[in-house]
Amino acid sequence: MRILLSLLTLAAVGLGPAGHDGGLGPSAVAADAPRPNTEAVLLRWHFQGTARLAGNTEGTLLRDVCALPSTRRLVEEALSKLARAPQEQCRTQLTSTNLDTAALLRPLLDDLVQAESFGECRGTTPATAEWSLAVRLDAARAQVWDGNSRQLSAAFGGTAPRAAQAAGFDGWESTRPSAPTRLRLLRAGGWVVVSWGNGRLSAQDQMLERLRGSGHPATAGNGWLDLEADLAHWAPALGLPMSIPWPRARMTGQGRGPSVRSNVELVFPRPLDLALAEWQIPTNTIREPLISFTAVQGLRAWLQAQPWVKQLGIDQPPNQLFAWGLSQVPFETYAMWRMPNSATVLPRIAKALPGVIETNFPLLKVGEVTWEPRYSQILWRRLPILVPYLQPAPGPDHDFVLAGVFPTTLTNQPPGPPELFSQVLDRTNLVYYDWEITQNRLQDWRSLISLYSMVAGYVPPPTNSAAYRWLMDTNLVSHLGNAATEVTVVNPRVLAVTRTSSVGFTGLELALLARWVDSPTFPAYRAPELISQWRQRRHPATPPPRLGP
Repeated sequence: MRILLSLLTLAAVGLGPAGHDGGLGPSAVAADAPRPNTEAVLLRWHFQGTARLAGNTEGTLLRDVCALPSTRRLVEEALSKLARAPQEQCRTQLTSTNLDTAALLRPLLDDLVQAESFGECRGTTPATAEWSLAVRLDAARAQVWDGNSRQLSAAFGGTAPRAAQAAGFDGWESTRPSAPTRLRLLRAGGWVVVSWGNGRLSAQDQMLERLRGSGHPATAGNGWLDLEADLAHWAPALGLPMSIPWPRARMTGQGRGPSVRSNVELVFPRPLDLALAEWQIPTNTIREPLISFTAVQGLRAWLQAQPWVKQLGIDQPPNQLFAWGLSQVPFETYAMWRMPNSATVLPRIAKALPGVIETNFPLLKVGEVTWEPRYSQILWRRLPILVPYLQPAPGPDHDFVLAGVFPTTLTNQPPGPPELFSQVLDRTNLVYYDWEITQNRLQDWRSLISLYSMVAGYVPPPTNSAAYRWLMDTNLVSHLGNAATEVTVVNPRVLAVTRTSSVGFTGLELALLARWVDSPTFPAYRAPELISQWRQRRHPATPPPRLGP
């Protein structure tokens, strides 16, 4: 829900862009269906609200995590930052600097967390996007929305509210010279319906017609949260890389027993060149005690398009990759992929790697990459704690290479369980499989991200923030069980994602979520400040005194 609120706040500060049409139900898009050019749905959701879910007997692990004091502090910090975003981003549009718009917006965000809501964003360009939002509220909360919305409209240059009516429902509207040019709020039974945009607000009219006919603003889905978003249009606002062909996503999340079940459909703008093949898992090397296992394929086409792969002299990039984590000591995370003739290829990679890092990943230009011919091993030395390495895989898996973050000797433990590998083998349409004990992997990812920040020269995250304390809360960690994620091919343009987990997120996603909330520009994301910049800002260099004649 925090991600949904982030998109909503981005729209309020004028960052919302444009996309195509769709619904909350299952997709019927053909593999070769073109994207329409007409006004389109960029974002649409139905959320049941935490108040209605409080007594639900499903998803009890998530409910317990949400009730933790550390989670409540994290939500409070995130919502407070969201409430301040419009004021900080649109200061030039404020008619009065004395009015605290964050204090007006903050209680409305609380209602969006607790109450049932339906919303959508339609448009073809950022300038024409129209937002419509319906929230189920009692009379007292509806009055708060009415009063605060009037003050917010005036604060951002809106005219005095005048009476408005649509589909037989009464309310008010206000206009202003810059986009969005019109804001309208109507009361429709037990719903408050707010819309803002640049035209006649036709999407709100359609929502009101549905409310008049059925008493609900849309056909409700089966999930706690039903969400549809055109990620290609949100990528710039969220700071996501534009080199990726972002898909349209439809997601349903709901409780199943004590866990959360998530189903996502990803519809890409063009067919994916995944080149699926028979799985070849290096089962002789992957051994117990496992806390995670990942298998992914369809990588070759993407790797062949990356300049740094060509600079490394890898003529035939791998198509499959396998990774796993062990529980014996920290940082026992490994990865393997096929590399025939590794004895010839690895020395060439070792020679090219320093230049590739300097050209493509300048923040990682630290330490020293060395080639150890005695062990046929590439080592990245002089880093804090870690010594990443790449070497030929041992024993029967000699056609693979083995990578890790700390050189250790793989002990003669029992092989990984066949039941785990059977989730992947003989699956002809499987692209990605990941299983983990989230409690253990969260601790690993938290440490690895901190070490990466240290190597890259970033200022470490604050240790007194709500996000940091949330990740360190043992009560949170104790609720994190197993998580399993599968991605399968439906057709050349469509992937289906299924996940069963304790709270809906993996360990890596939880660590990144906390880092996102810690970002000073949240809900937008900005990389942490470099230590060199921080030092210069705190202690600016003083120019030497000028010498006399």
